[in-house]
Amino acid sequence: MLGYTLEQTKQIFEKGRSEHLQYLKESSKDEYDDYLVQFTYENWSNAVQKYARVLSQDIYDYPNFRYDEIQKYKNNPNNSYSEKKVLSTLPFTTAEYFAFPYDYEDTDLWNVFRVILEAFENSQEVVLNYSDLYYGECCKEYPEEDDFCDDKTIVLTEGSYDVEVLSKSMDLLYPYMSKFYSFIDFSFNLDGGTSYLSKYTKLFAAAGIKNRVIALFDNDTAGTLAMNDLLSETKRNKSFPDNFRILSLPYNSDVEHWATLGHTGETEFNVNGLACSIEMYLGKDVLFDDANKPYPVRFTTYIEKAEKYQGKVVKKDEIQKRFALKLKNAKENGIADISSWKQLDKVLNAIFKAFT
Repeated sequence: MLGYTLEQTKQIFEKGRSEHLQYLKESSKDEYDDYLVQFTYENWSNAVQKYARVLSQDIYDYPNFRYDEIQKYKNNPNNSYSEKKVLSTLPFTTAEYFAFPYDYEDTDLWNVFRVILEAFENSQEVVLNYSDLYYGECCKEYPEEDDFCDDKTIVLTEGSYDVEVLSKSMDLLYPYMSKFYSFIDFSFNLDGGTSYLSKYTKLFAAAGIKNRVIALFDNDTAGTLAMNDLLSETKRNKSFPDNFRILSLPYNSDVEHWATLGHTGETEFNVNGLACSIEMYLGKDVLFDDANKPYPVRFTTYIEKAEKYQGKVVKKDEIQKRFALKLKNAKENGIADISSWKQLDKVLNAIFKAFT
């Protein structure tokens, strides 16, 4: 979310490496050859990850100012050149950080930390303790927005209610993530719908917006068709920049057998890709009425190009009122049943992981 990527780290590494090679060429020809051939980004990255794993299990020997396991590795005569370079900077007794070639004043070392994270499984929690830095007044307790590598990610949706649901759900479920995202403010009398979402997305791309941009279509017939048309059109002409992602609301397992009305009569039907607007992700506690019956989806318009019917859930106003009450209760009393938020959680995580 902060904008630190492996590609960015590699670019900074190569720039610093090139500058250091020029220095070695003028001062140390012997080391120049080793540095040129062996100190590549791949070799350095592998060494960083190897010793990050060691450090995560190591114990710091305070009187001797060293890590015991790292010290054993330092004494290994079979270390590669890159491993020797990385080990020479541990345990952080020099200005260098994992031997990353950089200009000390200009380079943000979170780029190195991004490589360190690759040493661990995606499901593993990694904690960086910076208490000493904070109490030594070297950094703030919480980063400000100016400290981020990237500006906020802009999320474009089909309408204002999508914005309301996503922003308020993010504030509740992931309050620490809200500061990384910006949603379109429809109070400026903006038009909504699938066609306008396509237009806004192309407009942002044409304007050269540097922020990351996510266009989020509904998981229904019209949304899927518009999203596919948008991707096909740009593929024929000019592709979207790397800072754009075109997504639809994710597959919703809650509505695989949902009550429907329309051309098939009254029946249960999988309405994924046909009628899943944001309302269908609000949880079964919201989508069932007081008699414990689901608000059905009504199929109305046949979209010839897609050869499918477009559907929408009935009594949207009632559903939205029930969700507003659910949200209010969760804020005041805490979340009683986290499983009732699982579909919204899936939507939010699709947004979080759009650029991974």
